[in-house]
Amino acid sequence: MSRHSSPPAGFTPRERLELFIERADELSRTAVIQTEFSPSFHFHFDRRWGAAMANREPDDTSLRAFLLAFRQFISPQEAVYVPGILNVAHRLITSEQLRNELVQAREVWTDNLARSDIRVLENGVAFTPEHVLDLWLNGQYFHSDPDKVRELRRIAPQTNLLSRHLLASHAIFAARYILFIAYVLRVALREGAVATV
Repeated sequence: MSRHSSPPAGFTPRERLELFIERADELSRTAVIQTEFSPSFHFHFDRRWGAAMANREPDDTSLRAFLLAFRQFISPQEAVYVPGILNVAHRLITSEQLRNELVQAREVWTDNLARSDIRVLENGVAFTPEHVLDLWLNGQYFHSDPDKVRELRRIAPQTNLLSRHLLASHAIFAARYILFIAYVLRVALREGAVATV
């Protein structure tokens, strides 16, 4: 996610928009999206028993399948990388109304990756949702980046629980915007509001 690269070669801009819609359809068919799963985190403190935390998240198999479909949208080298798709769409979509919808979607997308309603700190360092996604995807689920693996092993169990909550909640929230973006692109293509290049 923090890796930057040039736009993917081999696809025309229109093909990238069409591929985005196809991949979003695949994402929409995952169990996490089909069941409209909503992660939750609970913290309870009792003077006699101390603190207790609980995290409601998808089962690991469903989460892994969801993340497999999701990760293409947050990887800069991919043809369906959300910021890249939004750039292509802004250039090609001729409808001012649809372009404005995508401008608003970009603002929400950027804000979602940068901040959270829950602030997770480990030794004074804040975990942004983008960092948490990068940490879990590259240190646990799809890669074994040594620094990410070490960081996951090092963080306290409570921080680990909170970071898993951020992973699930922000990825699912972001997926909803991916599906919205795909809807806008589908409307633009159907209405002939996409310029040919």
